[in-house]
Amino acid sequence: TDIVNVKKAIELKPNFADHWRNLGSSYGSKKEYDKAIAAFQKSVSINPGDADIKRFLDMTVQMKNGERK
Repeated sequence: TDIVNVKKAIELKPNFADHWRNLGSSYGSKKEYDKAIAAFQKSVSINPGDADIKRFLDMTVQMKNGERK
């Protein structure tokens, strides 16, 4: 699955923000919002200047809270 593949990529390059963003997106598509939020937060911690990752994080929090579909 996508999640398994992304986790393997993270094992190889744990400080690569895009891998964490991809993991967050994969979890988000499965409505596993807590896991998605954690992955996006890790991505932001690695690359705090990436506005797209922050936007994905914000949208996922809104979806978790039922504010967005």
